[in-house]
Amino acid sequence: MRQSTAASLAALTFALLLPVITLAVAPSPVTGLAAESHNGKVTVSWQAQPSENVALYRVYFSSQSILENRGLYDDFETTAGPVTSYVIENPPDVPMLFISVLGVSSSGEDANTFVEEVSVAIAPKATPEPNPTAPIPAPIPPVDQNPVPIVPSTPTPPAEQPLAPQRNATVSIVSLQVVSATGVLLQFSDPITVEPARAPEAFSIMDTSGAQLPITSIAIEGSTILVVTDTQERGRKYEMRVSEPAFNIEGIPLDPVRRTVVFEGSPSGRDPIPAIPQDPNAGMPFAGIGNFVMHTVKQGNGLYAITATWDTVGNPQELGYYIVEQTRDGGNTFGGTQTLPAGIPGMQLSDVTPGSFGIVVTPVKTDGTKLPSASQMATLEGKASATQAPVASVSSPRSPATDRLSTTGFGVAALAFAAAGATAGWRRMRRVRS
Repeated sequence: MRQSTAASLAALTFALLLPVITLAVAPSPVTGLAAESHNGKVTVSWQAQPSENVALYRVYFSSQSILENRGLYDDFETTAGPVTSYVIENPPDVPMLFISVLGVSSSGEDANTFVEEVSVAIAPKATPEPNPTAPIPAPIPPVDQNPVPIVPSTPTPPAEQPLAPQRNATVSIVSLQVVSATGVLLQFSDPITVEPARAPEAFSIMDTSGAQLPITSIAIEGSTILVVTDTQERGRKYEMRVSEPAFNIEGIPLDPVRRTVVFEGSPSGRDPIPAIPQDPNAGMPFAGIGNFVMHTVKQGNGLYAITATWDTVGNPQELGYYIVEQTRDGGNTFGGTQTLPAGIPGMQLSDVTPGSFGIVVTPVKTDGTKLPSASQMATLEGKASATQAPVASVSSPRSPATDRLSTTGFGVAALAFAAAGATAGWRRMRRVRS
């Protein structure tokens, strides 16, 4: 008896549960969708579902396809009941709207799956024509999350006005013309001026060696300037430079690059000045003497005239003086020394008696350093027969016979030294250098 009672209760419970399970079933997917857009609104319709437990519908919409984006949507709106159409009053401002619909049961269940969608192009709202006899009320902006933007009308462009001339960013030299041997005409992009007292700072002309071509006067008229100079050298390259004391009255600055220009001296200018040859030894340290040569010439009286010349090697400014010594025995012994100044690269002796004769010249630097000596030896043939007093002198380079120096001062000492060597022989002083 108890078992049958329990079985009856279980059956009754199952029977009672069946209606509940049936009521929880979600409505089938909505089909037969259609949509149209008019005056900024979108009307959506679908097929009725009379056999479904539908309490209301949700209208889903998106700017992209809902089906092709795995059910993603932008927003949805809900109907007031189980209707078959709905108007989206303020659709989003997109060119194309994609729409899908799901039915919702009285218990809030829906199919949770989109199986159909419809797309519609959004038509803008029509603007009503104003009534000229009635006042136009001010528009009331709709309260909505996605209002339709109001595109303002394009205003009528004003009449074209003549454009103001564009001002240059900098003042620059446009051209330079050499008009004469003393005249240079400059043309600037804009007017330029300078205070008279500062004109020498504003304009200058230099040649390629850095020497300045003097400017004697300047005449300014607007953007044209006539520069008067000393006579230009024909064919020489010059550079005209304009500096900051020159200015534009409107405050336009000078161009940092186009403020200099190179030109060539006028064809009617003065002749070029010959270049002064530079001493090739000027940049070298003094290294001694070279090209030491001794010439012997037999005089009519049987005696000899001796001429010795040499060259300096390196910078002669470092040379202090020369020490000159003579020998009559092939360099075994030497007579007294004689000093010659640095500017005398040669010497001459007259009336030297026949026999062995040699000259040794030692250069000494300004700091007292002695450099290697140079020497020449010769055998003077014959026998002295003249009684004329000996004469000696120091000579200038390469012209011993015609460019005799003064016999005063140092020259007098040289004459005395030469006479002693030529007539009285040589006193033994020291042994030859080993």
